[in-house]
Amino acid sequence: MRPAPLLLALAAAAACAPRPPPGAVLGDAVRVCEEGRPCEVRPTASATFRPEEANRRGERQQDPDAYRGEDLGELRAAEEAGDRRAAYRLGLVHQQGLAGAPRDPRLATRHFERAAEAGHPWARFRLAQMLDVSGANRARSLELKTAAADAGVAEAAALLGTQYREGRGGVPRDAAEAARWFTVAAENGVPEAQYNLGLMHYRGEGVPRQLHEALKWMRQAATNGHVPAQRAVGQLYLTGLDTMGQDFQEARTWLASAASQGDRESQRLLADLDRAVAADRDYVRRFRLLSPYTAGYWGSAPYAGYWWRPYGHPGHYGWY
Repeated sequence: MRPAPLLLALAAAAACAPRPPPGAVLGDAVRVCEEGRPCEVRPTASATFRPEEANRRGERQQDPDAYRGEDLGELRAAEEAGDRRAAYRLGLVHQQGLAGAPRDPRLATRHFERAAEAGHPWARFRLAQMLDVSGANRARSLELKTAAADAGVAEAAALLGTQYREGRGGVPRDAAEAARWFTVAAENGVPEAQYNLGLMHYRGEGVPRQLHEALKWMRQAATNGHVPAQRAVGQLYLTGLDTMGQDFQEARTWLASAASQGDRESQRLLADLDRAVAADRDYVRRFRLLSPYTAGYWGSAPYAGYWWRPYGHPGHYGWY
């Protein structure tokens, strides 16, 4: 397929002009420099959303167009000139009460609408969130979330996974569809989705039951700081589970991390491990006898979910 004329023109201009720094915005394009590859100029729409590159190290996806202190007057002028990123940032300003502006859901919705109509994926996600909070137009909310997730917004995919797993928000219960969306979100660094996907692989819900796949995703969630995942991984290594053996060093690492963040069950298990080690050398066998306890935990642990509260309430949406 031949490059688009716009790309050819931008590339030619960039070759002759002084080199701007990586990430510099050039009108409706951006100069992108990646390790091991020559720099190139890409249209903003394609260069902004590259989740497979942003999360090579398993990092949680960040909003690439978040408000960063821009002058509000300049943003308004840019929005009137058709800049969808400016419209989106103004939506964030009024949604969150930034830059001294009061929270105003009506204004936030208006700006998100303009950005969403211009195809901005994160604006579609934010607008869907606002519709969910208000309880209005579930069909449109689902359409917006799906479009955002298809465009690479990992949080939108995670939220869709929750909806299909629980059968709410206008969709039926569908474990396979939930697992599909959780996989998209998990691959792009959402620890709650990684945790949920680990449980689904362990239980065989929506995906084949694969214990090693379950542990892989649970470890990834634990590495990304998800406390219930740290507890689950610590318990598994403490007692062993099915074909997966014990590893007390790994168990101590994960339980200590969860315990340091106030998780009482991890604190109890860590204390049990310390007492057993101090008391006798038969603790390996003793903890192995507790593997049904670990199996019960992995089999009945609650999924990470998403909650809604009236708009304007501090933390009116988020994971629990």
